[in-house]
Amino acid sequence: MNDCRGHRGAGRSGAVGSAIRIWMMLVSLGLAVACVTPSVTTDYDPEVDFAQYSTFAWLPEESPPGTSRLGDSELMRRRVKRALTVQLLAKGIREAGDAAPDLLVGYHLGLERRLDVRTIEHFYTTPGRWHARYSVPETVVTEYDQGTVIIDFVDASEKRLVWRGVGTTVVPESLSSPEKRDALVREVVAAILAGYPPPSKTSDADD
Repeated sequence: MNDCRGHRGAGRSGAVGSAIRIWMMLVSLGLAVACVTPSVTTDYDPEVDFAQYSTFAWLPEESPPGTSRLGDSELMRRRVKRALTVQLLAKGIREAGDAAPDLLVGYHLGLERRLDVRTIEHFYTTPGRWHARYSVPETVVTEYDQGTVIIDFVDASEKRLVWRGVGTTVVPESLSSPEKRDALVREVVAAILAGYPPPSKTSDADD
């Protein structure tokens, strides 16, 4: 009888421990998603003097906006334009209006469903005189949305791409209000443009 109770106790203990480990892993994944910062990459023409650009105009939009929940919609396009305008003004670059611009600014939006796959090991020890330790792997799959913003700067006179920034970030499920969406777009656009303008040829030569 004692051995049976021991087996049952070990089973209950293993099940409880397994549930706790899964719960802790899901919580940690949720916290990681909630606290994630945008991942940014940039590319540019090192031969260009970016100090020459002080005005901009928008590139024509190549396609009509989609209808995805948080992806390429008309509302998201307006948010990106507002955020870009604020960041460019802070860097001394204003809209050209009716005058000829120095830069043409374009952007692209995307939203992709991704999977996060994690495997954890459950370790058990058999009761009784001869103890044996064994492990059972368990895989937990979590779905999440990944948003992407691509920003392009085109030299207006030469009609060639001179700078590109790409920002990706996890889009939380809790992004349920326009204010939260505005804040996320501002954060991603600010992160993308944090390194603009890149070092000029003159500063590189001085270094």
